[in-house]
This record gives sequence, structure tokens and C-alpha cells, in this order.
Amino acid sequence: MAQLSRRRALSALATGFATVLAGCSDDSAEESETDRPLEGVDIPGIENGRLESVLELADAHHDAVVSQSATRRGTITGSPLGADDGSATAFTEARTDGDVFFHRVTSDGGTDGLVREEYLDDSSHYVAIREDGEWSGERVGRRGGTSRTYLTGNTHLHWLDGAARFVGTELRPGGTHYLFTHWTESMPDASRPPHADSSPDDGEATYARNRFLVDEDGLCREFEQIEHYEGDDDQNGVDAPYNHVVEWSLSDVGSTTVEEPQWVDGID
Repeated sequence: MAQLSRRRALSALATGFATVLAGCSDDSAEESETDRPLEGVDIPGIENGRLESVLELADAHHDAVVSQSATRRGTITGSPLGADDGSATAFTEARTDGDVFFHRVTSDGGTDGLVREEYLDDSSHYVAIREDGEWSGERVGRRGGTSRTYLTGNTHLHWLDGAARFVGTELRPGGTHYLFTHWTESMPDASRPPHADSSPDDGEATYARNRFLVDEDGLCREFEQIEHYEGDDDQNGVDAPYNHVVEWSLSDVGSTTVEEPQWVDGID
């Protein structure tokens, strides 16, 4: 099968959407607020109703996904890094079953609506794009595709900060889940993420909101992060104000299976 021909399109989907958001931190949490305790519940990384260890929660989530299998579906909305067609929405799907992963990203703009897929097993990593109904793919090295930690959602959880607070419970199929939120009204320049370079000139994140829903094992069932930017100028075809949004939900926990895509057969 022919090697990938549209490197820039592949890069925009692989790198731009995979890194469209990064962590935002702020010390603006109001200390006067009363923490809501989590009684009788021991969620990794959570102490006294607050997210005290992002690393512990993220690792617990990653381990739970890999050990049980799961499907993560969501959207990423914003200006893809390096794109010049303005804002776009990427529809994402990541299926995980042990050491086998499948990842699909479909864009509705910014990269001509291309479809990008990845398949990882315990020994190989493959990437392909579909254009005009035709697939072209290749085997890539460890740094040539999306990381396994990103596919499970571990990377997204690392974007959270320790100011997130427990706000309530939701009864869902499979048991009780615990909702945490964090809102900050400003983000200092020192913490501006890499994607800020693709925001409007002089853009400034005026507020950010995190929301995540976890179970007692630390498995994140829903994730949402919104950053709102203000700015006076135009860059990459995006007029401020605008939002960068990442949101996804986990489903088919324990019942997800991953099959090798047909296009892998044509790769040497």
C-alpha cells in the first residue's frame, strides 16, 4: 500500500487534535467554600472531597481501562494546531482491549474532512488516512502515532488541577458515580498551554472549566474541559472570543473488543 502522501493533513489530525488542550492551573479557588466530604468512598487521588493527586487519579483510570476494556467517544472543538481554516470539530473514538487499541478521528473542517485511524497491538503501531474513499497507511514508530496513555484518557486527566471539588453523585448503570468540578476566572501567562500559539494574537484565557465524573475505582466516565479565549486580532482564521473544548464519555466498559482494520492487510 502506498505510503502516506498528505503529511500535513496527517499531522494536523495526529498532533493538532491530540494536543489541542493542555493543563490549566490556578490558585483562585475560594478557600471560604466548604468542602463536601466523600464519606465511605475511597477514590484514588481524592481526599476530603478534593482532587489531591492528579497523578494517582490518572494512573488509576488508565489501569482500570486497560484491565477491563472500554470505548471512549467524544469531540474536540477549537482551532487545530497548524490549521488555517478556522475552528473545527474532531469526532473521536478510542477502543481499548488490553494491549490492543483502535483510534479514529474524523474532522468536519480544517483538514478537508479527512478520516484518520490508528491500530496498535502488542508489537506494532499502524496509522492510515482516508481521502476520496481510498485508504493509505503505514507502520510507524513509537513516536509516530498517538500514545496509549492519550487513548485511555490518562493524558486528559493530567490537565486537571488540585482545585477540583466534589459536588454531588449521579446514579448511572453500573452504580453511583461522583461529580467533580473546577472553575477559574483567569489563567496566568506562565501556565498558557502550547496550543495558545494557535489562538488569536494577544489571546488570553479568561476562564476555564473542568468537569469529570468518576466511579469508586477511579474510572473516569465523563470528562469535559472548556477554555474561553479573548483577543483583539485574528490568527489562523479564528476570531476571538472563542472556546477550546474537549469532552468525552466512556462506555462498553468490560465489553469492548478491538478488531484489526482491513487496511492493515495492505501494509508491508
